Amino acid sequence: MPSWIKCPNVTISPDASYDSNGVLTPMVVRLPDRGYRMYYMGASPMNAGTIFSAFSDDLENWQKEPGIRIDREKNDMIERVLAPDIIKISENFWRMYYEAHLTNKKRVILSAVSEDLLNWSREAGVRVKSKVYDCGAPKCIRLENGSYRLFFYSYPRPFKSGINSGNHIISALSCDGITFELENGIRIPQDCEKYENYTVYAPEIVRTQDDSWLMYFSGWNSEGIRCTKGRIFSATSKDSFHWTKDKSIVINNGGIYD
Repeated sequence: MPSWIKCPNVTISPDASYDSNGVLTPMVVRLPDRGYRMYYMGASPMNAGTIFSAFSDDLENWQKEPGIRIDREKNDMIERVLAPDIIKISENFWRMYYEAHLTNKKRVILSAVSEDLLNWSREAGVRVKSKVYDCGAPKCIRLENGSYRLFFYSYPRPFKSGINSGNHIISALSCDGITFELENGIRIPQDCEKYENYTVYAPEIVRTQDDSWLMYFSGWNSEGIRCTKGRIFSATSKDSFHWTKDKSIVINNGGIYD
């Protein structure tokens, strides 16, 4: 299991008019020519949440880029977008999955496509939605047979905390990356009273050298009204369907920023 050390400096700060309330849910892509692009949600008093981007040559120094990558859509009653995840479809074609909060308070997963990783066009329809639960923080992987597995949090509606609240990470399968069918079972259960009695969510998945899968995810525990603490944990899988949680904490909270 890789070990991690927090970097002392802030990578992206909420220092502009459009993200003065906070910057959240970062995701980094290596660009085809040079450098890296980070996508993140920025919020302000006038903006509940929009996806912006920043550029870096070295993964340490980042420069915010002008413009909006994914905007809210008032006509479709989308008041907030966040948690972008990007997968390469072909040589010059990428798809972004992202979480959308609707004006009716429901949360769904949408998608957009791009040929340059800068200009994005939303695809029609909804990738994942439910009448009984909210979903978001998507992570998509491409399987060896060419199909797509999409991981995301599932919160029964209305949301509630507690170890038996059912705030799990689940998955859906697709042959084309557009139409997803919910898979049976739970990928990462909310089952640790000490660290997960509020929720588990936000999966990030990488392929390891032995062709297994490694997932990092966030576990949150509640310590009274209006007090929750989050940490980063990990899990491993041979087939990306059955996962085994690791007992250790990958990154703990604490320090001047968290």
